[in-house]
Amino acid sequence: MNNPTLDDRPFLQVDAATASANVKTYLAFIHNLTTYVTDKQAYEGVVHPDAVFYDNPNLINKVGQVRNSGKSLEGVAMGQKILATQRYDFIEIVETGNKLVIECTWRGVMAIDAGHLKQGQELKAYICMIVEFKDGMIYTQRNYDCYVPF
Repeated sequence: MNNPTLDDRPFLQVDAATASANVKTYLAFIHNLTTYVTDKQAYEGVVHPDAVFYDNPNLINKVGQVRNSGKSLEGVAMGQKILATQRYDFIEIVETGNKLVIECTWRGVMAIDAGHLKQGQELKAYICMIVEFKDGMIYTQRNYDCYVPF
């Protein structure tokens, strides 16, 4: 008998044409993140002006952090400097009311050497995100990032 691994789970194929409004908004947000869009206007209608992003402690950010939408946009610019590429592979998206619970795998490839991380090195994390919407936009996001040791 084969032992299943975390990577044996199939990825979810999200059809943006038939997805709910909240899922479409979240997919637009992820597209902006993974293509390093730093133009504030691209996030209007996607991220609420009063949005708050909570990152729980993890291997990259040992104490976690809380960011508003402006600080989150600064994080996108920083990601563009240190990551050559990144992507999210969705495993499950559960929607209830104004909330999404998202399970995914994230992968990023280092663009530069940074501390003990080396250019070309792939980073990987298993993530659960709880995203709440207000006025059709992302209002809060709580991340639980489980990085594969690097």
